[in-house]
Amino acid sequence: MSTLSMSHALRAGILEEMRRDENVILMGEDLGRMGNPFGITLGALDEFGPDRVVETPISESGFTGMAVGAAMRGLRPVVELMYVDFIGVCMDAVMNQAAKMRYMTGGQINVPMVVRAPMGSGRRNAGQHSQCLETLFTH
Repeated sequence: MSTLSMSHALRAGILEEMRRDENVILMGEDLGRMGNPFGITLGALDEFGPDRVVETPISESGFTGMAVGAAMRGLRPVVELMYVDFIGVCMDAVMNQAAKMRYMTGGQINVPMVVRAPMGSGRRNAGQHSQCLETLFTH
């Protein structure tokens, strides 16, 4: 039995979907050359180019909102927040736009996007990078 780490499984899944569907794009900070802090997107920029691996400024609300618009137009963004701690500034795009758009348009518009946000304590990443905010989305 072989063991696959969570990081390797995430990377394999994202890259597999990007190979399968040209509408899948990545958006976030440090995704390209750095491969994100956990190496999830290593090699993606080389394989898919800057049109599909979009390096963003440090503006989580901006690029999450941009992903909602891209999804409404047919792309399938995978938004990478470096840490879940930054989801607070994205809540308008996530809760008031992405989550409701299908219902507000009577099913005419879908928002097929993923927001990936690593979370958890115990990594010694300080107060701004260690929260466990799962309950925001499970309630």
